[in-house]
Amino acid sequence: MAGMVPIPGLAVYCATKFAVVGLTKTLREEYRDTGINFSTIMPCKVTTELALGSDEAAKGVPTSTPEEIAAAVLKSIAHELTEVTIPSYLGYSPAILNLTPFS
Repeated sequence: MAGMVPIPGLAVYCATKFAVVGLTKTLREEYRDTGINFSTIMPCKVTTELALGSDEAAKGVPTSTPEEIAAAVLKSIAHELTEVTIPSYLGYSPAILNLTPFS
């Protein structure tokens, strides 16, 4: 989700994720009529060794398991989904943030 929602304190990390989202969207358009599909899997914090080193900026962020991520990948392939957020309710976050004025 760091590729869709800005997270204060994680600017460089978010920038790399925004790049991945943009690249995937562009490839999806470039390969539209070829039968090749691209999906963006966007989990929040995943319970891995990497997440153990998360700093204060990631506190309170929902977590997912590697098994949940694997299930989302399989679902995206089976249903040709373009973007999958994990947990799914966070898929509304970018739209809500776009409606909210910055302070």
